[in-house]
Amino acid sequence: MGPNGEFYCVAITDRSKAQSFITNNNRGDVVANSGDYRNMFPPESDFYTDFELAFEEFNALGKNDAWCHAMSDVAEKHVMGITIMKAESDRQFKSKHVKRDSDGKYVPAECA
Repeated sequence: MGPNGEFYCVAITDRSKAQSFITNNNRGDVVANSGDYRNMFPPESDFYTDFELAFEEFNALGKNDAWCHAMSDVAEKHVMGITIMKAESDRQFKSKHVKRDSDGKYVPAECA
Protein backbone atom coordinates (compact mmCIF):
# COMPACT_ATOMS: atom_id res chain seq x y z
CA MET A 1 0.00 0.00 0.00
CA GLY A 2 1.27 3.46 -0.87
CA PRO A 3 1.34 6.33 1.64
CA ASN A 4 -1.86 7.80 0.22
CA GLY A 5 -3.82 4.56 0.34
CA GLU A 6 -2.89 3.31 -3.12
CA PHE A 7 -2.84 -0.44 -3.65
CA TYR A 8 -0.16 -2.08 -5.77
CA CYS A 9 0.34 -5.66 -6.86
CA VAL A 10 3.26 -7.55 -8.33
CA ALA A 11 2.04 -10.53 -10.32
CA ILE A 12 4.02 -13.31 -11.95
CA THR A 13 2.94 -13.39 -15.58
CA ASP A 14 5.41 -15.99 -16.82
CA ARG A 15 6.60 -18.49 -14.23
CA SER A 16 9.49 -19.82 -16.31
CA LYS A 17 10.82 -16.30 -17.02
CA ALA A 18 10.48 -15.35 -13.36
CA GLN A 19 12.30 -18.51 -12.26
CA SER A 20 15.00 -17.97 -14.87
CA PHE A 21 15.45 -14.37 -13.73
CA ILE A 22 15.79 -15.43 -10.09
CA THR A 23 18.22 -18.22 -10.95
CA ASN A 24 20.39 -16.02 -13.17
CA ASN A 25 20.37 -12.96 -10.91
CA ASN A 26 20.80 -14.44 -7.47
CA ARG A 27 24.09 -12.66 -6.89
CA GLY A 28 23.03 -9.73 -4.81
CA ASP A 29 22.05 -7.41 -7.66
CA VAL A 30 18.52 -7.34 -6.38
CA VAL A 31 18.24 -6.43 -2.71
CA ALA A 32 15.39 -5.93 -0.28
CA ASN A 33 13.79 -2.50 -0.33
CA SER A 34 14.88 -0.60 2.76
CA GLY A 35 12.10 1.94 2.37
CA ASP A 36 14.22 4.22 0.17
CA TYR A 37 13.16 3.99 -3.45
CA ARG A 38 16.75 4.27 -4.60
CA ASN A 39 18.13 1.49 -2.37
CA MET A 40 16.49 -1.44 -4.12
CA PHE A 41 19.44 -2.19 -6.37
CA PRO A 42 23.19 -1.84 -5.85
CA PRO A 43 24.40 1.41 -7.52
CA GLU A 44 26.83 -0.41 -9.82
CA SER A 45 24.17 -2.69 -11.32
CA ASP A 46 22.30 -2.35 -14.62
CA PHE A 47 19.08 -2.62 -12.62
CA TYR A 48 19.96 0.53 -10.68
CA THR A 49 20.89 2.51 -13.80
CA ASP A 50 17.72 1.48 -15.64
CA PHE A 51 15.53 2.17 -12.60
CA GLU A 52 17.11 5.60 -12.00
CA LEU A 53 16.63 6.72 -15.60
CA ALA A 54 12.98 5.69 -15.66
CA PHE A 55 12.25 6.97 -12.13
CA GLU A 56 13.60 10.42 -12.97
CA GLU A 57 11.64 10.48 -16.23
CA PHE A 58 8.38 9.72 -14.39
CA ASN A 59 9.07 11.86 -11.32
CA ALA A 60 6.37 14.36 -12.33
CA LEU A 61 3.76 11.61 -11.78
CA GLY A 62 4.58 11.55 -8.07
CA LYS A 63 6.93 9.22 -6.22
CA ASN A 64 4.63 6.19 -6.07
CA ASP A 65 3.58 6.25 -9.71
CA ALA A 66 7.16 7.01 -10.75
CA TRP A 67 8.31 3.93 -8.79
CA CYS A 68 5.55 1.80 -10.32
CA HIS A 69 6.43 2.77 -13.89
CA ALA A 70 10.19 2.57 -13.28
CA MET A 71 9.86 -0.94 -11.83
CA SER A 72 7.68 -1.93 -14.78
CA ASP A 73 10.39 -0.70 -17.13
CA VAL A 74 13.09 -2.67 -15.29
CA ALA A 75 10.88 -5.79 -15.17
CA GLU A 76 10.20 -5.65 -18.90
CA LYS A 77 13.76 -4.79 -19.93
CA HIS A 78 15.31 -7.53 -17.79
CA VAL A 79 12.60 -10.11 -18.67
CA MET A 80 11.57 -10.75 -15.06
CA GLY A 81 8.29 -12.46 -15.92
CA ILE A 82 6.31 -10.11 -13.67
CA THR A 83 3.98 -7.17 -14.07
CA ILE A 84 3.33 -4.25 -11.73
CA MET A 85 -0.30 -3.28 -11.22
CA LYS A 86 -2.06 -0.45 -9.41
CA ALA A 87 -5.67 -0.38 -8.24
CA GLU A 88 -7.34 2.58 -9.94
CA SER A 89 -10.31 4.59 -8.69
CA ASP A 90 -12.71 1.94 -10.05
CA ARG A 91 -10.88 -0.58 -7.76
CA GLN A 92 -9.68 -2.55 -10.77
CA PHE A 93 -5.99 -3.39 -10.98
CA LYS A 94 -4.37 -2.12 -14.17
CA SER A 95 -0.94 -3.26 -15.37
CA LYS A 96 1.60 -0.50 -15.75
CA HIS A 97 3.92 -0.56 -18.71
CA VAL A 98 6.44 1.76 -20.25
CA LYS A 99 6.81 2.64 -23.88
CA ARG A 100 9.29 4.90 -25.58
CA ASP A 101 8.35 7.42 -28.23
CA SER A 102 10.30 8.02 -31.45
CA ASP A 103 12.73 10.28 -29.55
CA GLY A 104 13.40 7.58 -26.94
CA LYS A 105 11.47 9.40 -24.21
CA TYR A 106 9.59 7.29 -21.68
CA VAL A 107 5.83 7.22 -22.00
CA PRO A 108 3.66 5.61 -19.28
CA ALA A 109 1.15 3.11 -20.60
CA GLU A 110 -1.64 1.18 -18.99
CA CYS A 111 -3.19 -2.11 -19.92
CA ALA A 112 -6.52 -3.39 -18.64
